Amino acid sequence: NDGAPFHEYSRLLMAAGRAQAADSVLTEAGRLLGAGGALSGEVAQLHVSLGRWNSAAVSFREALVEQPYLETAAQYALTRAPIAARDSIRTVLGAPPVSLPTRRLLASLELFWGEPRRAWLALASVRADDSTAAAWREFGERAGMAQAWQVARDVWLAVLERRSDLEAQMRAAQAALKGGDAAGALEISRRDITGAGAGDKTSRVRVLLPVELAALGELGRAGEAQQRLDENAKLLDATTRALIAQSLVGAWLRSGDVEKARAAVQGSDLVDDDETVGWLALYDGDLVTARKKLVRAETRRPELVDALGLLSRTRVERSVGLGQAFLLLARRDTLAAAARFAALADSAGDAAPALLSLAARLEFARPASKRSFVLWDRIVKEFPKSPEAPESLLASARALRAAGDKAGAIARYESLLIDYPESALLPQGRREMQQLKGGGS
Repeated sequence: NDGAPFHEYSRLLMAAGRAQAADSVLTEAGRLLGAGGALSGEVAQLHVSLGRWNSAAVSFREALVEQPYLETAAQYALTRAPIAARDSIRTVLGAPPVSLPTRRLLASLELFWGEPRRAWLALASVRADDSTAAAWREFGERAGMAQAWQVARDVWLAVLERRSDLEAQMRAAQAALKGGDAAGALEISRRDITGAGAGDKTSRVRVLLPVELAALGELGRAGEAQQRLDENAKLLDATTRALIAQSLVGAWLRSGDVEKARAAVQGSDLVDDDETVGWLALYDGDLVTARKKLVRAETRRPELVDALGLLSRTRVERSVGLGQAFLLLARRDTLAAAARFAALADSAGDAAPALLSLAARLEFARPASKRSFVLWDRIVKEFPKSPEAPESLLASARALRAAGDKAGAIARYESLLIDYPESALLPQGRREMQQLKGGGS
């Protein structure tokens, strides 16, 4: 009745690559000692080595009942399952009865497989208690690391409902903001919660006001942000003031008031912040200062990359028009910004294709607009030797493929392959064209 000899012998055989012999040993152990139990872990590993993914999931599920420490080993083993086997693993691990270790394993697998929403659905159905709340917290952090911000928001909201916790409220609001849901972030940050973890008024202001003002900034409600800051000024410490300053600057910029944004910078640490100073210089049309400051910025947000790309393509020292175009972009007026960037291309010299490319991307973000194709075609026709030409062919091919125009997409892929054989985009274009011709996605 002792499983130890079977345990050691099967491990030695598997380590030696003798999977079939290990299978015989474990089969005999199951006959003598009963299925599952202490040998479930070895059986599961054996199934993995033989490619029996469904059986491996069953064995790991059995093993976790008495050997919860095998969760990490199960996660490592099952993440390697091919796509075709994953649904059967989901069925096994998602079947009743619902248990935290099994669902935590399934959530980890889904997150690794790039399915954060499925991962959270697996874990959300576990009965809420302290252990579950701890698992939710851990998963919320992992979802944030994976930049699945909408999922992270839902996770932290579940923790908030369970615990009325100030940290969970802040994390939920931050995740909503990073996920592009500024209105949701504002609503979450303003919720009135009670309980031991809710914190006093000063703590709540210092933790939640930066998120609230950042949300107001994204929504362009600068006056309201300024009012909220003035109402709570006495409760703020230096650290919180520093966090708030940038949000307030952004709020004024999105409302179109550069002077008030500049005033908000004065008296704060942002007066020495390369990115803030660089953006303000760019909005004024001072390209020399903008180029010097923005290249030293610590972040690499998409709009910063666009600005640096354009600044690197021109030696012009001053351009009020370019500054106004980026200010329109800061105000979220993408239609007017795209039109301004495209108009500037006529007198921009070497920077013209970069301006047209940015305008095309802004236009493409508007579902009803067809102007992006006009701009892409103009780049290819007028600036065929620019790096934006092959980029335009690839972007327009992808857009046509998404619209269901298979023939049009293939024609553009072929132009990319024939006309730009040295382009770094060639492998992507070839692969996508082959998928399209073969009926793949």
